[in-house]
Amino acid sequence: MPITIYGIKNCDTMKKAFAFLDKAKVDYEFHDYQKSGVDRALLERWSKKLGWETLLNRAGMTFRKLPDKEKEGLNEGKAMKLM
Repeated sequence: MPITIYGIKNCDTMKKAFAFLDKAKVDYEFHDYQKSGVDRALLERWSKKLGWETLLNRAGMTFRKLPDKEKEGLNEGKAMKLM
């Protein structure tokens, strides 16, 4: 049974992960959440387990391109809407 990897296909970190998994011959499926989105319930489960601060990629281009107004006063609710 393959594992599911969530990310953005052209992300450098994802490219490294794909290379590692391919080399290790790990069976995986890729879910590009930029194209397909992420189920709200799954996102909420991850947020409870890891914290929204861990899930929200503030270093990524998508976040950096957001208007400052959208990035101000981040909290869990606002972060969940952005994701």
